[in-house]
Amino acid sequence: MRFLLAVAIVVASCTATSVMAQGPDQATPDQVTPDQVKPDQVTPDQAKPDQVKPDQVKPDQAKPDQVKPDQV
Repeated sequence: MRFLLAVAIVVASCTATSVMAQGPDQATPDQVTPDQVKPDQVTPDQAKPDQVKPDQVKPDQAKPDQVKPDQV
């Protein structure tokens, strides 16, 4: 019984040491699972064509007289 307890303590200490040695900023590939980045996070309705309405772009915003001959 004591032998199993000693083995468990050694395994736990080795595991803790390797985790501390890696550090939180070293992300191994198995830490990022594929289901964390889902394709459906960007839904098609987030970018709708009707977000830019025709009345937002007015013809009088770009007038020919804004560019003067002496600027060119």
